[in-house]
Amino acid sequence: MKTLLFLIAFFLIQIELFAQCPPDYDGPETVTIQVCEGCSIQATWCCGTVITLFGNKPAIHFSDILVIGENCINCLDWAMTPSGWGVPAIPWELLIGAVMGSHKLCYEVPPVLPPCDPAPPASYNMIVTNGGCYTRTETLEGIRYTPCDTDVQALCYENYKICWEFVNGDWSVRVEGSNKQPAFNCMAPDCYPMCE
Repeated sequence: MKTLLFLIAFFLIQIELFAQCPPDYDGPETVTIQVCEGCSIQATWCCGTVITLFGNKPAIHFSDILVIGENCINCLDWAMTPSGWGVPAIPWELLIGAVMGSHKLCYEVPPVLPPCDPAPPASYNMIVTNGGCYTRTETLEGIRYTPCDTDVQALCYENYKICWEFVNGDWSVRVEGSNKQPAFNCMAPDCYPMCE
């Protein structure tokens, strides 16, 4: 009987994990970044390819966001909701850079990126989406933000331009969003956008 319950629980967990990725995307995986001392963000992500008028573009989709650490109140910007809870400004650029350097899923082999300086004639562009409207749950791990609707793929920026730059004697990835998309409204109660 215990084995049967274990298999049922395992199957349900697999369904839950699979449901976090859009159709035809690989994943999910997680990535964790340290924002400051005593504050980290863990994000669940998937990757795939989006067909556009200008050819295929690599894509990342972020679903769950976990804010870990008491010091996050000091080193993240927060917006208060009408319900009285805070929505953090997620450092999407840092998460995107961490995903690209993760050596997982679509990025087992990191893409060849142009240098930032001098400005390259062509840049590495990708589409990055998230769950759009999120709700908040306090857990033992931290504050978890989960999409209110698992079928949503919302754009904060139309594109992200990505290149390498030399900073303080080391190479790092620079990620810049371009063409910020209009803010969207969350209709469900206690659901708020996380684009800022």
